[in-house]
Amino acid sequence: MIMKPNFKWNSLNYEYQMTTSEILETFDEKNILLLISLHCANYYMSMMMGM
Repeated sequence: MIMKPNFKWNSLNYEYQMTTSEILETFDEKNILLLISLHCANYYMSMMMGM
């Protein structure tokens, strides 16, 4: 899985472009994995900004 952040200046938030592989698409629990990944990415970005 590849997650690319894109900062939106008008809303001061990040939007993420997520690309997955065919193997990930076969996992039964892929949706929860995507949600956890998004949460971790948001947490990491907030820690890097010092909030």
